Amino acid sequence: MSIKQKTKLGGMAIVGALAVSIVAGSWSINTIRVGGPVFERDKLYGDFVSDIIPPPIFVIQPWLEASLLANQHGSTEAHLAKMDQLHRAYEANKSHWDGLDLPQDVKARKAAADADAEQFWSIYYDEFVPALRSNDRARVVTARDRLGNASPGRPAPCSH
Repeated sequence: MSIKQKTKLGGMAIVGALAVSIVAGSWSINTIRVGGPVFERDKLYGDFVSDIIPPPIFVIQPWLEASLLANQHGSTEAHLAKMDQLHRAYEANKSHWDGLDLPQDVKARKAAADADAEQFWSIYYDEFVPALRSNDRARVVTARDRLGNASPGRPAPCSH
């Protein structure tokens, strides 16, 4: 084999290796890019979790637990323990988001949600739980209705 043929063969090998590298790199980038399979899988997982688990910063699940307590559905102590757990999760989530540098409009909306949630938790601990512990049904219903009005977007309180 002549030098010319060896050079030509070596050049083709280099071009082939470069082509394989480009194809492999493109495939790898496509896999992890925004809109790629990894992104879509993670997005789908995130969407699923957000559909089944309300975030602690909103007091949707605590409202449900308070309604179950007010309607004497299930174990009072179990619901009270669950409420304490939900309040701790809310505080942890609130601290997490408070520690981040959010855009001003997001901060404003978060502050409004925090004010509603803080009002909810205040009514819960200051009015609802004492009424529940004293077994004063009228005060429990009144406090439950105030909890329902503490945050916009929550279902209207039950009338029974």
